[in-house]
Amino acid sequence: MKNFPDFMKHPANKIATNSQSTPGANGYVFDGADGSQMAFWTCSETAESAPHVHDFDESITIVDGKAVCLVQDKRYELGGCDTAFIPRGIPHRFLNQSSDEMEMIWVYAGSEPDRRIVASGYCSGELAWPDSESAPEARQ
Repeated sequence: MKNFPDFMKHPANKIATNSQSTPGANGYVFDGADGSQMAFWTCSETAESAPHVHDFDESITIVDGKAVCLVQDKRYELGGCDTAFIPRGIPHRFLNQSSDEMEMIWVYAGSEPDRRIVASGYCSGELAWPDSESAPEARQ
């Protein structure tokens, strides 16, 4: 987490390792008074997040390194402070495809953010998501 200031890495905000759904991930979380949440996250090994959906919008900025975002049969390669917006209810997942460190900031626009794990085929396009006809695409 070389790009995050020390105040962001206060031990009280550290996400417990057993709460991480991605191998090799370390993170710190900040809760907003309105229920929104922001997380500073780093992954220093090849890893994939579980395919999932949220009941709120999500914004992700890649601060350092590179990541791949899979959303409904679309592949977005992110790096250099690229930002992705994932609308609520859209299946997605993130991949760090190298052992290089990748750092990201996640902003969740929901009260008590939670994720629901779904089959990986919804992210790869092998399975059709029930709302895929009317759902907006993820935007980079």
